[in-house]
Amino acid sequence: MNIFFKAVLVGTLVSLAACQDANTPAPEANLMIMLTKASDGANDASFIEVSGDENCAQRVKAARAVFPAANIEYVAHYCVYSPFRFEAFAHGSAPTGPAHRYQLHLSKNAKALKSVKPAANCQPTKTKICVTSQQSLIE
Repeated sequence: MNIFFKAVLVGTLVSLAACQDANTPAPEANLMIMLTKASDGANDASFIEVSGDENCAQRVKAARAVFPAANIEYVAHYCVYSPFRFEAFAHGSAPTGPAHRYQLHLSKNAKALKSVKPAANCQPTKTKICVTSQQSLIE
C-alpha cells in the first residue's frame, strides 16, 4: 500500500510541474532566423544570435531596409528561443564550403526552435520549414 501512495504522490508532483511549466512565460529570443530566396528558389536561412525580442526586431528592421538595394528577396523571419547554435553569420561574404539543408521545427506559436535536422528531402508543414544555409550547426 505504501508503494501506491508513493505513485500517487509522484503523479501529483509531475502534474503540478506540468501546470507550472504551461504558465511560465517563454524565454526571450536568442536567435533570429532570416529567410531569403536563394537563386535556385529555395529558402536560404541566416542564423544570427540576438539578445532578446526587442533586439531581434531591431535587427530584422535593419536587415530588411537593405534588402531592396542588395537585390535580396525577403521571405520571412523568426525571432525564437533556441537551444541550438550555428556558426557565426558572415555579412557580405561570398559563400564558401558546402551548403547545409535543414528541417527546422518551430513551436506552434513560432517562438521556439524545437529541433534542427539535416534534411536532404524535406517536406514543409505549418511548423516545419525547409532551408538551405551556409552556416553549420554547432553540436
